[in-house]
Amino acid sequence: MGVTVDDIRVELGKQALTDTQSDQINAWLWQVERLIRDHFPGFTLDHDRVDDVVRWVITARAQRPDPAKKSREVAVDDGRIVDTYDTGGQRSWLEMLSDWWDYLASGSA
Repeated sequence: MGVTVDDIRVELGKQALTDTQSDQINAWLWQVERLIRDHFPGFTLDHDRVDDVVRWVITARAQRPDPAKKSREVAVDDGRIVDTYDTGGQRSWLEMLSDWWDYLASGSA
């Protein structure tokens, strides 16, 4: 795996990350790599494509810390806040889009 915490920091457009954020991203790096490896057992994948997908998955996760939350409704007059959650289709906090799987598969041998 060639993606580093610093690569993700750049993708997120941040000057710096806290130690906690860096630790979390580092854990996600290994989890995404394992997800990909388990999905393509015995295949040789293009390393650049794997790195692309790893960056995309982790950047998406970091930008949307609660992937189950679909929407927030705020009614000012009655002081009401309603959060809507959808966990039915959520398989993982590190979500892989089907296009990303296809992108990886098209570069495998």
